[in-house]
Amino acid sequence: MNIPELLLAFLAADVALLGFAGIIALIDRTAARVSHDIASFRVRNLVLFGLCVIVLAVVPLLAVMLGGGSIVWRVACAVQALLIVSLIVRIERIRHAFTGERAKGMNLSVYYYFLVTGVAIVVLLGIGAAAYLPPAAVYATGVFWFLFNVALLFMRLVFTLDDAMRSSGPRA
Repeated sequence: MNIPELLLAFLAADVALLGFAGIIALIDRTAARVSHDIASFRVRNLVLFGLCVIVLAVVPLLAVMLGGGSIVWRVACAVQALLIVSLIVRIERIRHAFTGERAKGMNLSVYYYFLVTGVAIVVLLGIGAAAYLPPAAVYATGVFWFLFNVALLFMRLVFTLDDAMRSSGPRA
């Protein structure tokens, strides 16, 4: 499998997860003891990361098809690194706004996972942009990181739904 095929596979997985997430996001989660702010934060970031996967999977392929050479992948690595840094800063600012009742249901281990892996991917993308590693492969790794975060946020929504259903008691 080559890099364009891999990016298209990531795109297909992302669209499937976003489709199911739309249904799950509509279900009431009040019984799961998660604040509306946290639930909204998860849904908004799921959509944001999903859109990032779509754009990141398609744009470099179009650039290569339009005649961009190998420099496309190096530039794409640098742009993706800047995007991840901006997302880390954004989420860091928002995290500090969740206090008291607004923080109910927040899982800091997910936040620390995001922070540590995000920084690691930024370093890897920098190495790819400098062409010390194959830029196209490094770029695909970065897109996978976005896709994995979509899957993680999707999983958190599913677990919240499961908690809500268990807390509401047996159904007739």
